[in-house]
Amino acid sequence: MKDTHTRTTLITGILAVPALALTACGGQADGDDAESFPDETITFITAFAAGGANDSLARMLAEHTETVDEDYDFVIENIDGGSGSVGQAEGAQADPDGHTLLLVTPSIITNPMFNDVPYTHDSFEPVILINSEPHVLLVNADAPYDDFASFVEHAEENPGQVSIGVSGAETTTAFTSRDLASAAGIETTTVPHDGTADALLQAQGGHIDGAVAGGLTEAQSAIDEGSLKPILVFDDERLEDMPDVPTASEQDLDTMHSSWRGVAVPEGTDPEIIQALHDVFQEALETPGYEEASENLNLSIDYAGPEDFQSLIDATYETYSDYED
Repeated sequence: MKDTHTRTTLITGILAVPALALTACGGQADGDDAESFPDETITFITAFAAGGANDSLARMLAEHTETVDEDYDFVIENIDGGSGSVGQAEGAQADPDGHTLLLVTPSIITNPMFNDVPYTHDSFEPVILINSEPHVLLVNADAPYDDFASFVEHAEENPGQVSIGVSGAETTTAFTSRDLASAAGIETTTVPHDGTADALLQAQGGHIDGAVAGGLTEAQSAIDEGSLKPILVFDDERLEDMPDVPTASEQDLDTMHSSWRGVAVPEGTDPEIIQALHDVFQEALETPGYEEASENLNLSIDYAGPEDFQSLIDATYETYSDYED
């Protein structure tokens, strides 16, 4: 098995059209390029730091794709900064030849909505959806409430005093926190942090009352060690790994939020190249090795092809456009 290369870059400082219409887009590869694809190493950008769920998914997918098709060779490039916007800009501005990919999350939608960035979600073409997780509300294990009902009671008795950490000011987890307060009829304080890991760490230390994670995976280690406990899943189905944690729908809360992850290429990429990438990635997802690796990380495999992934992106845009000024 080949070793997937790694290049880490730290910087501090979908699609919009149907496949047939892509032939009119400028800058795309011609038929000869599609037939010879891939003819060089593929750069796979993840717009977040190494070590998290996004990075792990990119590495897993690259590794198992190289296993099923030896023509594919990847270098993982972590371009961290601006809540993902730095790496996303790099991905959007790359040559649309299929040799630069981006691991995308809902932040390709929210970042352009609330920040001055040189791209929108329409700057990308979807290739494949690989994972989706509902958001989860967690509280410190020593908190004076054991479940969601007692959490709400505590918040009602202490209006504005219950603090919920989120990954950033205008992020999907921030919207989840605000929606929760509105839906539950309680007054809480949403506290932005520098990423979910920082929010969870502050909740573990008791500096805030709880945190919203963009999925169980992000909080699994804290749950396993007993420092945080999940009390609500923002979905209509309970999690298989946490069957005792109630859902938002069970609490009569109309607030469903999830974080999805997939692969996209720059707008204007040849549809034949998109299809080739989709097919080899789908094959990789179905290998026993990928399934085992996902299970070890408590990551679900949630597949959708380009068309259905497009629909999910469009639906996500509609959801979060309600928060746009």
